[in-house]
Formats: sequence, structure tokens, C-alpha cells
Amino acid sequence: MEEIISSRQNPTVVRICKLSDKKHREAERLFRFDGVKLCAEAIMSGAELEFILLRREQSNAMRLRIAELSGKYPEDTGARVILLENSLFDAVSEEKSPEGVISVAKYIDKFHKIATIDNNCVASESRDGRIMLLEDIRDPGNLGTIMRSAAALGVETLVLCGECADIYSSKTLRGSMGALFRLKTVRARDGAAAVRTLRVNGRRVFAAALTSQAVSLPEAALTHEDCIVIGNEGHGLSGEIISECDGCVIIPMSAGTESLNAATAAAIFMWETRKKN
Repeated sequence: MEEIISSRQNPTVVRICKLSDKKHREAERLFRFDGVKLCAEAIMSGAELEFILLRREQSNAMRLRIAELSGKYPEDTGARVILLENSLFDAVSEEKSPEGVISVAKYIDKFHKIATIDNNCVASESRDGRIMLLEDIRDPGNLGTIMRSAAALGVETLVLCGECADIYSSKTLRGSMGALFRLKTVRARDGAAAVRTLRVNGRRVFAAALTSQAVSLPEAALTHEDCIVIGNEGHGLSGEIISECDGCVIIPMSAGTESLNAATAAAIFMWETRKKN
């Protein structure tokens, strides 16, 4: 028999709604996301789904669509599948025009790690694969877009330094378009230490920063093993991180133009190092 909920005060609904807040996500080690595509991406990646909520009116269509995209019906994922009455689903959804699916999954610890004080996580990821570092990218939409570009352009790991946005926020997830489920991240509070660790392990690290010693991207002779550090949307990179890098690189632009958005700059650097693969 299908489980149907109609009350906003239902304990399960209250619990899931609280996951919109970071402190509740971290306490429960669960995150929520809207949409059929993200649900299918989570299933295909092997993420552990706790709940799949379906809008009652579209429930059969959503079941079929999820199975079409992922190869599994919601009931075959191990998740608790619940139908919400239409008005309740619309109130619970974080989308302006809900598709009819809300999923809740466990944190993906095998992909998304916290660097210890000795930076073991950074060291382990430095041995192979392409890496990009981000410092204080606080806009979740920018972070999600960078994650999406990284997945598309073959960057395996993002090292998130300082106060970057939460990878599990709904805005980051929407921007990443499912890249969260395929891309490794390491959260390193001490960005300078992360840069030092990468260099000790044989990587060259370059700051995307305009300094007197900066070289133009076409002249930098970057390789696919080189790591780029992208800074905060407003004030760029900290002097501490810049001082630990092998050098600084800038993207040549037409005179009189503003600096590029962090996500756009990151994508250009990713493409440039991909070409040298």
C-alpha cells in the first residue's frame, strides 16, 4: 500500500524541510534535492537514498521517468518512497515550478572529504588526476557551475579552501547539474598548507591572480598536471596562498573589460590544461 502524507506537521516532512538549513544537514548528514534528473544521477552514482518524495498527481509519470533515466524504479533503490498531496508537495519543494520529485540522500563521504591537519586527503588526491583549487568561492551558484565544468572538462578533484559555499546546498546542487555525484572534493580550511602539500607531492600550483610577476595564460606553458587556484568573487586570492604558489597566471582580455566571473575563469583554465593532456 502506498504511503501518502497530507500534513505539513508530519514528522518526516518536518525533518526533510529542516534539511534546507546547513546545520541540520550536517547534524543528520543528509541532504535534499529537487528534480527527476538529479534523482536519477544519484541512483546511477550509487548514492544512498533515504527518501524519494513524489507529487501524488505526477507519481506514476515520475516513477517511469526515473526508471527511464536511471534503470531503477524508486521502489528498487532502497529509499522510503512517499507520496505527498499536491499542495503539500508544492509547499515543501524548493523549486518555483516543481517537477514532482524530491530526494534525500546521505552525505557522500567516499567522494567528499575533509582534509586533516596534516593534509592526508590532499596528499592522496595529488598522486594522479587533474586538480583545481578554489579559495572562498562563497556563491553556491558559482560553486555548482564550477563543479559542472570540472566534470565536463575532466577535472577529477576540487580542493575547496577557506570559506567556500556548501556543496550540499540546493543552489550548489542545481548549478552542478549532478556533477556532485561524480566529482571528488576535499575541503581544506588551510589553503596555503594545501598548496604546499601539492607542491611537495610534485605538482606545480599557479594562482589565477594579477601581480607584477604574472604571465599570460598562453605563455604559461601549463600541463594537465598543473593545478590552478581560483579566488573569491570579490577580492580574489589571499596573499598567503599566492606566496605559496609557483607563480601567477592571468587570462588575457580586451582593454577596458571587467574581470571575469570566477566560474567563467575556472572553466577557461580547465580547458587550457585539458588541451595539454
